[in-house]
Amino acid sequence: MYLLLLLLTSNVCAYDKFEFDTIAIWENKPTVVLCHDSLVDEENLDSALNFWNNLGFKSSEKIEKKYCGDKLLVQNEIRITSSRDLDTVRYYGLTDREYYTINKTTAGMRSASIKLDAKYANNIELLIHEIGHALGIEHSKEDHSHIMHPELMNNNTRMH
Repeated sequence: MYLLLLLLTSNVCAYDKFEFDTIAIWENKPTVVLCHDSLVDEENLDSALNFWNNLGFKSSEKIEKKYCGDKLLVQNEIRITSSRDLDTVRYYGLTDREYYTINKTTAGMRSASIKLDAKYANNIELLIHEIGHALGIEHSKEDHSHIMHPELMNNNTRMH
């Protein structure tokens, strides 16, 4: 586990920011909120955020912990919650996103909410994958080892 965290937090990364299909951008750094009902370990969340920060996808440096009610989408926030209404038969995790139009060619991210199955809440690959969606990144369908492949849990994912 320590070696995996070391790989994730190091500045050496074989991924390139431009190999990710970004469909929307955050105009301002989003606040990352770890909701009261989430089972995600703060250290794992920090490591997953560092993965994206090292690639240039920035979020707030500080993770806020707070009670999150039923209103899942809050402007300029990425929320990490429990499975809540997640269909855990079909999904290990799911990210709800809200967009807006910046101009004719660019969409902006307004908010995102990550729901994780309790059994996989601290699976680092899944956490990185869902945070990628929360940052406006889509799936990468060709490379089965890519962190953003839709069947990430069934593949040997390359972490760097």
